[in-house]
Amino acid sequence: MRVGFFVKDTQPHIGGGYSFINTIQNELVNKKNIEIVMISDRPHKNDYGLECISIFDSIIPYIIFRIKRKICKLLKISYTRGKRLKNKFQKERIDIVWILGPFEFDSPVPYIFTVWDIGHRTIPYFPEVNVDGEWENRERLYKRMLYKASYIITGNEIGKQEILENYPMNPDKIKVVNFPNPLKNVSELRNSDTTISIEAPYIFYPAQFWSHKNHVSLIEAVKYLHEKNHQIHCYFTGSDKGNMTHIGNKIKEYNLEKYIHMTGFVDDSTLVELYKNALALTFVSLLGPNNLPPIEAISLGCPVIISNIPGHLEQMGDAALAVDATDPIEIGNAVIRLLSDPEFRKTLIDKGYILAEKQKNYSYFDEILAILSDFQKIRKTWQ
Repeated sequence: MRVGFFVKDTQPHIGGGYSFINTIQNELVNKKNIEIVMISDRPHKNDYGLECISIFDSIIPYIIFRIKRKICKLLKISYTRGKRLKNKFQKERIDIVWILGPFEFDSPVPYIFTVWDIGHRTIPYFPEVNVDGEWENRERLYKRMLYKASYIITGNEIGKQEILENYPMNPDKIKVVNFPNPLKNVSELRNSDTTISIEAPYIFYPAQFWSHKNHVSLIEAVKYLHEKNHQIHCYFTGSDKGNMTHIGNKIKEYNLEKYIHMTGFVDDSTLVELYKNALALTFVSLLGPNNLPPIEAISLGCPVIISNIPGHLEQMGDAALAVDATDPIEIGNAVIRLLSDPEFRKTLIDKGYILAEKQKNYSYFDEILAILSDFQKIRKTWQ
């Protein structure tokens, strides 16, 4: 069986989506028992040594396609690459496509669709999912891709539940596959120099500057900590997604410029050092169902404070300290507990190590391979 993997071009500054896709592509390199073809819209270099085909053989027809698709979106009508894709897939003998993220792709063959979240449904009040037609675009995408998918991949049982509550369908085709740990193999990074100067003690929050990442509550928590005579620093890493100016203004409002540091995007070496030396990862995002940083943190001995949304509770269990992430005082008190109770902090770290050890030999792609093996039994029934 020949499997196509469709992925949009991603860059490191994109954040969790890039880490997720990059980790999977690294796993694909070592899989010899299945024919793998990377599929992209436009010609590009593949850095993983995998066979790669492009739907558009040159940049000009790709640009024309993008323009036509944008016009059709504005007119709220569908525009597909049906004939071009069908011919390409027949030529390349593609049996099934795995779409590695929530990407629109008019596949002429059966496909597996990956859902990271359905935030436009679960948190529709945030601007990143409801302005400039974003809610409508996401809804159109999911309605188009979910129902026709042969299988749907989501990160945990809460994710599956959210899909079924919003898009009723056969639950058996939704497969729960836990996120991989992008920093599982970090030995080569442990002795690397950081690219920033770090002030301790500090809490750490690696998150893009979206409003749902809830940086404001963490700023208010730092203010509360300072009022309680705990001179805690805080590091925000990540790229601006439209909310960085607001966060910067809040930091100035509370006179915390010397204590809250917005570093922008950092490389993996710096990321590892920030995890390893932090008082805690304070992951106060208001969107689940699960996320990558808590998994990264526990594998590096960094205790985790998480928002008490259902998906995070399922993901981390007792390996993290859960708080109401909209309550700065509760966040601050959780930090104080870790600061003042070394034994409790050590226990939390140990629980994190136990969970990380369970994930040590975990292969995300092996879980997908089991799904593909089931499909292969069905695929043999037609030419």
